[in-house]
Amino acid sequence: MRSRAVLARFLAPCAVVAFLTVLAACGGGGGGGGEVPAHPPSISNLTYAPATALQAPNGTATISGTVDFTDAGGDVASLRMTSSGGADLTVPTPQLGGIKSGTGTGAFVVSVDKVGKYTFEIWMTDSQGNASNRLSGTFEVLPATQPDHPPSLSNLRYLPSSAFQAANGTATVSATVDFADAGGDVVSLRMVSSGGVDLTVPTQGLSGIKSGTATGAFVLSVNQVGKYTFELWATDSSGKDSNRLTGTFEVLPADTTPPHRPSLANFSYSPTRVAVKRGQTATINGSADFFDSGGDIVELIITANDGVSVSVPTPSASGITSGRAQFMFEVSIDDVLDYSFEAWVNDRAGASSNRVSGTFQAFIDDTATHWYVSASFVTLSPPSMAYAVTWTGSQYVAVGVGGMISTSPDGAAWTRRKSNVVHRLTSVAWSGSQLVTVGNDSLNAPIILTSPDGQEWSVRYSVPNDHSRPLEKVTWTGSQFVAVGNELLEGRELALVLTSPDGISWTQRAKGVVPGYMHSVAAYGSTLVAVGTGPYQEPAVWTSQDGGVTWTRGVLPGAGTCCVLKDVTWGNGQFVAVGGGNAARAWNSADGVTWQASTSALANGAVSITASPSRYVATSLSGLYTSEDGMQWLEQPVSGGGVCYQAILWDGKGYIAVGADVCKSP
Repeated sequence: MRSRAVLARFLAPCAVVAFLTVLAACGGGGGGGGEVPAHPPSISNLTYAPATALQAPNGTATISGTVDFTDAGGDVASLRMTSSGGADLTVPTPQLGGIKSGTGTGAFVVSVDKVGKYTFEIWMTDSQGNASNRLSGTFEVLPATQPDHPPSLSNLRYLPSSAFQAANGTATVSATVDFADAGGDVVSLRMVSSGGVDLTVPTQGLSGIKSGTATGAFVLSVNQVGKYTFELWATDSSGKDSNRLTGTFEVLPADTTPPHRPSLANFSYSPTRVAVKRGQTATINGSADFFDSGGDIVELIITANDGVSVSVPTPSASGITSGRAQFMFEVSIDDVLDYSFEAWVNDRAGASSNRVSGTFQAFIDDTATHWYVSASFVTLSPPSMAYAVTWTGSQYVAVGVGGMISTSPDGAAWTRRKSNVVHRLTSVAWSGSQLVTVGNDSLNAPIILTSPDGQEWSVRYSVPNDHSRPLEKVTWTGSQFVAVGNELLEGRELALVLTSPDGISWTQRAKGVVPGYMHSVAAYGSTLVAVGTGPYQEPAVWTSQDGGVTWTRGVLPGAGTCCVLKDVTWGNGQFVAVGGGNAARAWNSADGVTWQASTSALANGAVSITASPSRYVATSLSGLYTSEDGMQWLEQPVSGGGVCYQAILWDGKGYIAVGADVCKSP
């Protein structure tokens, strides 16, 4: 949870009071695109500050400008400004690469050497040199000596207006005023009270601002009972004072009445579970009955298990002894979130109510309905295609044609790594400390490489003269790597199974005893499930309970010779296997032993499958299939136009699919 906005209101019986809102800055998100068409971006809503500066010989001023933009190509490259004073400045915007709409910001340094009013134009340019429409503004360099311009104040607000007496005690009064200042040089707020207080608060943040809101916090003594008046005014850099606003602050006799703590009851909130897209917000609405004999509840506190604490003043509860309190807060979702929170109220004396609590689960949208092309392996040097991808927790690792190994921290920017082989690398797995990739050369000689970091790779298993043992898939079980494929012995097609505790030393298992061709393998607990084809080219499944040493052939109801099983995954309580061919289906099993066929066919077959927290997604050479239960499958169109159906992976936050291109969702 990055930030939240909180809204609280307190309802007296048969009465509605005003809302109080406190807003925290909320994060945002971006998007990506594929091939960039030749068309210019467009911009709107130019804002900038400052609009003036005082003349200074050889001096400069920095103008910060912001524009909203749209660019269907997602390739905005720079923000440019030219002025009537001869300035021509360009700010590169690499952070906007791949983003099709949003807000662009640039800071331009201009000369303030000469007095005058200057016009300027701002526009965007994309990576192909196409320029957007132009927006204009003015900037004035004022004489160093300005006319007399004292600031002015209005609308004084402050809290609290009273506090209990305490020997040598203090109270902090937070005051807010609206101000206007033609010179834009307010430097301080000052308070003088009838009790002898004379306090000044610097206001560095108002430099260059001609109107707005100023806030100051003043510490007052509450040593003596009494009602005190005070005056508040602003001062500019020339020492000129604004008009004065007045207020009162009362120190009350120390509270000798029995303590009265507020209380909360009948707490309710919703929702408790929601799926959102990354970067969006989820809103939780809550309410509780409150009771407070003193009628002086002053704040609502909400704390979360991520360490964030929010305090919301509640002036609307003043004088109300019972009613219904309502609140809402927003959670910005960047990740799968198990979120717990507590809420309570405090009264003016600092007494806290009991705490009410709740839990909230947020899930990243994993419906696989929104895709974009984030990169292309075709543009690498040399061009390539990926057959598999894995996620280590800090980087993606993709492998493929011609010994291609590439890494990326985000799926957008890829770095080609040296494998020093030209084999077709078909699979890659990560143990937490070791990467392993497997494959075969053009004559089906097997190879296995390892790397601790994805950068430097070493060959660990190779039989260059044996052209009948292709390896297709490798997986990490939690205790060992298991690689599967096929070997040809004396004219018989048999399963090839290799295991390794570390990826370096490999042992062949079940040599020459399992007829068939294993295309993929998955693990859950002590159960290994391999899928492929049997000796008669029929779809086949095998299970092992001893780490791949021995295997048992399973039964696939209604399979016949429909298809070749290409991949298998574990997720959401079951194994799910998919394949390609005529009338291809998926098969599901909770234990790897008893299987059932899906109720709908995968008309175009499937070559890869992955499981997210709520569904399965399979890729085919024509698109995607999704299923919430592994039984009923729907074909999904893929936006973005990418060719990325060789392999798919759920990385814990989203999907990544690879082939000639890289596609991501959401």
